[in-house]
Amino acid sequence: MCASFYRIQMEQWLKTIEVNAGVVIDVAAGDNHARKRIKSCKSKEYITIDGDKKNNPDFVHNMNYFVDYEKLVGKQADVIFCLELMEYIWNPAITIFTLNNWLKPGGI
Repeated sequence: MCASFYRIQMEQWLKTIEVNAGVVIDVAAGDNHARKRIKSCKSKEYITIDGDKKNNPDFVHNMNYFVDYEKLVGKQADVIFCLELMEYIWNPAITIFTLNNWLKPGGI
């Protein structure tokens, strides 16, 4: 199976990213975590969130519904990866609001 043009470009771009942060949240990580795909990832804590428990995430959550970060992970993130999620979202406003709520001021 051939990779799409989008996928090829995204994977090339990810290989250029270096993360040095306290808390990193990888949303919809599945079994292909961003930390395996980026150039380097140094973090004190790397948290995975996925809507499917078969992927063994740290937290199971459907991103179509809001949940306060304190109720889910108990801390805000310095960096949030949200790769290949939006095709599964039917409520993008809530998803973006939730991700923004989880991100520390000045976070990426």
